[in-house]
Amino acid sequence: MSLAGKNRANFKGATFSNCYIVGVIWKSAYNFPDDLSGNVVLSTIPPQDTISKELSAVIESLRENDYIRCSHTLHLKKW
Repeated sequence: MSLAGKNRANFKGATFSNCYIVGVIWKSAYNFPDDLSGNVVLSTIPPQDTISKELSAVIESLRENDYIRCSHTLHLKKW
């Protein structure tokens, strides 16, 4: 494995069900599952005016979670 591969998240054994996967170059992610059936993959974040206020509030509260902040999952996304 290259040095670059050691710095990426390892998705070995991960499964996704009924998820929206946003803005991820998932084909180059380390051990990312090949089968994403039942999930929606979006290349970009939808415009904020298409996101409900309830969902936006949940996203903002999740940004305070230490694991999510460290994983760069939500806190780097711009609304």
